[in-house]
Amino acid sequence: MENGDTLDYRYIKTSSDSVIQFTPKSLSAAYIYQNFGSLMHTEIIFHYDSLQSDTMFIEARPKEYETACSKVEYQSIELKFNETIIRQANNTTCITCRDTLVIKI
Repeated sequence: MENGDTLDYRYIKTSSDSVIQFTPKSLSAAYIYQNFGSLMHTEIIFHYDSLQSDTMFIEARPKEYETACSKVEYQSIELKFNETIIRQANNTTCITCRDTLVIKI
């Protein structure tokens, strides 16, 4: 769930990893293009059953990438899982001509 809305997701099992793919609505390209220079954030809750869940917090400050019309750079991006920061980056290109945020941990 993202901010109370259920998200579609795709689960992929490989020989060495399990991957969940989803597109946060609050960080989709449509919102990013309206919020250059603003701090954007979203909260995503993973419900495993009625008692267990984890929360991911994403904060990002997008800016227009000057050399390509459809690219977005982030002045900063932070990813927290529960209350632990698991990734922080500055001046990183995260979205390139697609409507999907890809986070590599």
